[in-house]
Amino acid sequence: MRYINFNQLRSFHAVAKTGNVTAAAKLLNISQPTVTTQLKQMEERYGVELAYRIHRGVRLSPLGEQLYKLTMRIFALEDEALDLVDAINSLQQGTLSVGAVGPFFVMKLLAEFNSNYPGIKITLNSGNSEEIIQQLLNFQIDIGIVGNIKVDPAFKIQPLVKKDVVLAIGQSHPWYKKDKIDIDELAGADLVLRESGSETRRVLEDALQENDIQPNIIMEVDRDALREASIEGLGAGVISEAEYRPGMDFKIVRIEGADIFTEAFIVCLKERAENRLVNSFMTIPDAIREKGNDLV
Repeated sequence: MRYINFNQLRSFHAVAKTGNVTAAAKLLNISQPTVTTQLKQMEERYGVELAYRIHRGVRLSPLGEQLYKLTMRIFALEDEALDLVDAINSLQQGTLSVGAVGPFFVMKLLAEFNSNYPGIKITLNSGNSEEIIQQLLNFQIDIGIVGNIKVDPAFKIQPLVKKDVVLAIGQSHPWYKKDKIDIDELAGADLVLRESGSETRRVLEDALQENDIQPNIIMEVDRDALREASIEGLGAGVISEAEYRPGMDFKIVRIEGADIFTEAFIVCLKERAENRLVNSFMTIPDAIREKGNDLV
């Protein structure tokens, strides 16, 4: 692959732009002999004459004039590149990729981040905790919002929120008029669970096993299908309380007799924790709390 010494090209461009070596050296903040040497080395390497040394300056040769037209374009593009990098470094533009276990855990964070950094484009992927962690490890996303993560030196982990696991009950379900049930009542009950890998499912199954309770698992579905199945009365849907919003076509019924909850964590790769975009997002939860607002 052909290449050109960029330092020599920069010295030529500065000489062509200023008309003399002294001014070029001042422009580049290097010594005058360095500019002279780099210009001479470039001419000798290619066997050309780019500038004529005249009294108190230089005059470009015809080839130098042509080359200067090119270097004006080259260094204009360099300025654009630097402007782009500076804009990203100052969080005026760029893209942040976020993966989350559910929109309810992340929307307030995204809204606050967007308010602070409106020039940053945000992309959002949804999945369960296992999927989000894998996307982080594969550098597919910058930030993860997960419901479960083991202590790992590869990650920087911040607790976000803690929410109870509850039941989503449709109007046709026998428990619809209840506000709570005892965990023993789940024995033989028809339940609709999230897919394997869901933290909500894991903590419920742990509590059921600890209390030696065997429900009737009639469906394993994703989050959206779980809510629809609950609304239609196919069974009691197991959800995080964070997923519920007033006005939904089901009510929540609490489970007593066991402490069943999920936690959400905001996670990034430790090696990327000092990245300006990543670090700025990691500070958003504290900014929301300082305003006295809830995170979900």
